Amino acid sequence: MSALVSVIIPTYNWSAALKTSIASVVAQSHRRWELLVVGDACTDDSADVVRGFGDPRIRWHNLPVRAGSQSGPNNHGLTIANGEFIAYLGHDDVWHPDHLSSLVATQQKTGADLVCAVCVMHGPPGSGMRAATGLFVEGHYRPTDFFPPSSMLHTRALTQRIGPWRAPADIASPVDCEFLARAHQSGAIIASTCRLTAFKFNASWRRDSYRRRHTDEQAQMFARLQANPADCVAEELLAVLHAAREKRLIDIHLPDISTAVPGGYYRANLRNRGLDDEPSTPLAGRARWTVDTQTSALDWHAPEVHPEWGSFRWTGPSPVSVAILPVQAPARFTITVQMLNWLHVDIASEIRLSIDDAALPFSVHGDGAPAVQLRAAFVGTSAPAAPLRLRIETRRLRCPYFHHNGASADERWLGVCVNWIELDGD
Repeated sequence: MSALVSVIIPTYNWSAALKTSIASVVAQSHRRWELLVVGDACTDDSADVVRGFGDPRIRWHNLPVRAGSQSGPNNHGLTIANGEFIAYLGHDDVWHPDHLSSLVATQQKTGADLVCAVCVMHGPPGSGMRAATGLFVEGHYRPTDFFPPSSMLHTRALTQRIGPWRAPADIASPVDCEFLARAHQSGAIIASTCRLTAFKFNASWRRDSYRRRHTDEQAQMFARLQANPADCVAEELLAVLHAAREKRLIDIHLPDISTAVPGGYYRANLRNRGLDDEPSTPLAGRARWTVDTQTSALDWHAPEVHPEWGSFRWTGPSPVSVAILPVQAPARFTITVQMLNWLHVDIASEIRLSIDDAALPFSVHGDGAPAVQLRAAFVGTSAPAAPLRLRIETRRLRCPYFHHNGASADERWLGVCVNWIELDGD
């Protein structure tokens, strides 16, 4: 029986996550599919992982030149797809077993050019953040609505009409947002299954995700879906309700690109994932940095300015924030982090610092409220990786709205307030 749906998984050097995403395709109740796993010039064991499934419906293709985005593998997949419909799955995302059957049934019922499932997007571990996409106000798609490719199925005729995925360096918005906007502008009919069947673990929301390559979240989600899909969906919907009640629900929509520059989102996402770093220079004596230029993978809130203390930034809503300093530090140096302790927390017991995953014991010094300095000595057998990555782990985040019983209008979940970071190599 020929494939009705061609599933495309774009992947780059993350075979552990890829194994789970492929397994969630194999577990689909809809059986008329082919799976095209397209590597973006992979150099790891992804090909072996694909071959390990021993399923003739799964094909491996590896691009000879890296595109640096899902757009390249997606477009290659479109050229070799045999199915009437195209579906996409991120290599670090997971599907409910009825995902494809639900999408196909909705397309056949509505005749839509593009169908999406309800998708829960999980914030960084420990953040409690969630986003729910694929539910349309009054049941109709609006031009600002967003849903990720992992929840999407479209007809082959759609891409023949609107063209392929575009290269990220050539457009101002993320490639998935641009694709969706172009589909809507073409007059495409867009429908939703109104069923939660897609679960996304956004790599751009997880600092250094491609450096650390943790897959616990995906493996646990797949195991829950295999054990009891109905219970898993109910638990995920309850988590979304908790997120809404606790001011942790993210409103996702297509971005305003009126002031954006081509490739801007792309470069920021690469930095968040740990795939691109700004140039670093050797540490000469003492140097100080503010954190207002750090990109945010949900580990930093927006920069702010105080008339006395200058620029500062709150960590959060992720309990782990990373300050990336463009410096080549020596094997021995001292580091000072000035924080503004406006929440009056016990810094010594609530904060953990580390560099290259090695704990960095510190002492606390106060120069007058609210300024507090955390001072530590890094003594290694070799220099830390450049650029230097300082991880700040906060044991507890606080929301001023709840912390002050609704008396504060600030609904952000905050960790600690960082004023500046100083390194001394002498």
